[in-house]
Amino acid sequence: MTTTRPVRITELKQQLAAAILTVDRIAAHDAKELSADDATTLDNLDNQLNLLQDPLFLKRVNAKQRKLERHKAWKKRRVDNALKRQEHINERRKRLEADLERWQQQKSAQDMPVKKKKTSDKRQSTSKIRELERTLDLLLQLRDLRRKRLEAQGHFFPETGDDFYAKIQAQEERQSPNDQESCHEEEEKQLYIHPDDQWHNTELDHKAYAYWCQGEQDVDTLRRIRNQWDGYLVEQEDAGTKIPPTWVEPAPPSNWIWATSLDH
Repeated sequence: MTTTRPVRITELKQQLAAAILTVDRIAAHDAKELSADDATTLDNLDNQLNLLQDPLFLKRVNAKQRKLERHKAWKKRRVDNALKRQEHINERRKRLEADLERWQQQKSAQDMPVKKKKTSDKRQSTSKIRELERTLDLLLQLRDLRRKRLEAQGHFFPETGDDFYAKIQAQEERQSPNDQESCHEEEEKQLYIHPDDQWHNTELDHKAYAYWCQGEQDVDTLRRIRNQWDGYLVEQEDAGTKIPPTWVEPAPPSNWIWATSLDH
């Protein structure tokens, strides 16, 4: 099975050009002065001429040429389409910018009366506040003049006595924190402990403490204790008991007052 050599039009053109140059050079000189390279070139030219006389090869060359032309046209169309897309994008951007600018102008025209009204209201409010401040200053001055006239006549104002209490309060606030803490400590009452009470000298029952605190160690222990207690949660009419068999005996009374409650 023979393999068909791919057609390379550029290479074929170069070979034909070299052969034509060689033929022209040979025609200008004597045929006896041919070199080995010239003879090889003539042989290649004969082979190329024989190859060009093959209809199948010519058909392949034409197909290759049409393919190159189609590829060239496709590249041109791609460039044109890219330019058209970019032009369309630029036109759309310009149109959007124009719409945005027109909308901003319309919005500014619509907001202008509102801004003017706000500015006018603010100016009126400011002028009104200033007028009220001037009126208040005049009223305060008038009140001071009347108070001075009444004080000169011997009239007494109760609120004037607040200055004395304000001075006393400021003096107390300036007092050092250590003096205040010492005053609080002196005011605290001493606790009285009955001589028969021995609870503050009794040691902790570590066995009972460990039993009642074992549920706080981990979740598994807490779940096990809860399951044990659930076995004794019975109804009132049942014959069972709610007291577990491993009941820990309580500690003795800490004083005589608690001991009296056991007699009842």
